[in-house]
Amino acid sequence: MSPPHILFAVLLSILVSCSGNEHELPENNEPIIGTWKLEKVMNNGADVQEACMDNNKLIALENGNISLETYRTSSPNSPCILVMNSAKWEKTGTNSYQIIYDNSKEVAYITNDRIVIRSSYIETLKTGVEVTVTLETFYTKSD
Repeated sequence: MSPPHILFAVLLSILVSCSGNEHELPENNEPIIGTWKLEKVMNNGADVQEACMDNNKLIALENGNISLETYRTSSPNSPCILVMNSAKWEKTGTNSYQIIYDNSKEVAYITNDRIVIRSSYIETLKTGVEVTVTLETFYTKSD
């Protein structure tokens, strides 16, 4: 083979082997990934209404991180203040996840375009009686 043909063969093999696709990140189709807008919060089945709740968001990223944008107010007439928190998510099954905050782990599941995060804890009443409190936070997909 003459030198120009060898050079052409080498260049062709480089072009074929470097199609560019192998450097792209794999597509992540996890349903949790995206921006979720707070729909409602339930405390033992009762709706919880707080000022500024309409602006709250959960943003789940492909890398397993979650950014929580929570708006709060210190009094009924004061403006809403943004409080940023972070968490992690891990897949536990089909459309089910574990949300990990600091030292707590909460169960989350997705149906259609809605994610529900459920947590339970024991609260001691003033009477000394312990009761289980179950919080459910509902978010709707917004992107």
